Amino acid sequence: MFEEVPGAGRARVLVAGEGREPLLLVHGWPACARVFWPLLTTPTLRVRFRMLAPDLFGFGRSTLRAPRRLTFAHEVLAVLAVARRAGAPCLAVGTSFGARVLLQAMTEEPALFRRVVLLAPYLHRGLIEDSVEGRLLDRFPRLLRALHRPPLSLVAGLWAAAVSLIAGGASAAWARQALPLIADVARMRAETVDLVDTLPDGRPLLRELRVPIELWYGDRDRLLDTRQLSGLAPLRGLTVVRVDGGGHALHDSHAPELAAALLSTAMEVRA
Repeated sequence: MFEEVPGAGRARVLVAGEGREPLLLVHGWPACARVFWPLLTTPTLRVRFRMLAPDLFGFGRSTLRAPRRLTFAHEVLAVLAVARRAGAPCLAVGTSFGARVLLQAMTEEPALFRRVVLLAPYLHRGLIEDSVEGRLLDRFPRLLRALHRPPLSLVAGLWAAAVSLIAGGASAAWARQALPLIADVARMRAETVDLVDTLPDGRPLLRELRVPIELWYGDRDRLLDTRQLSGLAPLRGLTVVRVDGGGHALHDSHAPELAAALLSTAMEVRA
């Protein structure tokens, strides 16, 4: 479906599942909503939840119509608009850059959320300064922008599909999603690089949580400095979870474990 976002544009939302409980899924960079195919196609989640996965502005098939440049605030508006449409406080999952967007949305309107899971959250720029990917963002911004303009943006789509294949393993479901995933990622706007480059520091938001948060990180994540995540001071409402053998794409590589945790959370709330 498509959601009109006042002051921003039109967000494409993938919808899956016949359940009554809303589950909001927020993708990272450089990707789109379709990267959540392992969760969107999980039978047990489809029975329990109505899953809503929006394309953030500048990604996939969402269309920004605001008469100004793409900003981090536009992404937050998209998430809030979909959360309001859910009809009940959401269980929500965000990954990487999308986790940072979700954290901001939850902070601004906590009543829309009942629990949030942040997967390998890109909380601030310092988390990637020591990585190869982070140095590329700093030193080669023009090259990266070129790679996110058609037809070169097809490279990003192929990369996203390859990462999903390697992390999650090939399957019939993956085969059905591969070409649409490549096509959606290839639509990404070059301005999204600027969002990553100017990301506001999200660590202060963790000090005044009004919604319970689980923060997951993989001990084999090569993009983020996970020592900063594992070393977060104990905070009320925050639970830090180390995923043994996990990399950065936990929504792919550990989809079964994530699905089990989401179902367990739903059962706890009902009890």
